[in-house]
Amino acid sequence: MNRLKLSARSSSVLLISLTSILAACTKHKESDQDLFMQNIRPTEARTPEAERAGFTVPEGFEITLFASEPDIQKPMNLSFDAKGRMWVTQSFEYPFPSAPGVKSSDKLTIVEDTDHDGKADKFTVVSDTLNIPIGVLPINDGAIAFSVPNVYRFP
Repeated sequence: MNRLKLSARSSSVLLISLTSILAACTKHKESDQDLFMQNIRPTEARTPEAERAGFTVPEGFEITLFASEPDIQKPMNLSFDAKGRMWVTQSFEYPFPSAPGVKSSDKLTIVEDTDHDGKADKFTVVSDTLNIPIGVLPINDGAIAFSVPNVYRFP
């Protein structure tokens, strides 16, 4: 077996090198956080009506409000099934996934307009334990959702 013999000088150099590497890693993490914060809106959230007024749509088109907070929060993905229901994934965890073994609170919700007035009036939570659910695909008798790192089938 080969053994590594270090002199006092090489031990000091190794210790200084490791300290420098650890310091660089710490700085890197801080700069990543700074970069992330640069993309966060520094202003107050807008009301649904103010947001709608900010859209420019082609002639003959219009935007109407179907659902908004507090019924739907932090939507990530949506899709419609054959019955006209909207399936929405919502993530409170994004962009940092839950630690292994920690219950997540991200959701998959079915949103419906049962009285046909053009506004959502029924919200059915299919799951509230997902972890960054970034995809949903309605199928004949339910939906398939991708939630980091798993794929689920919901009836």
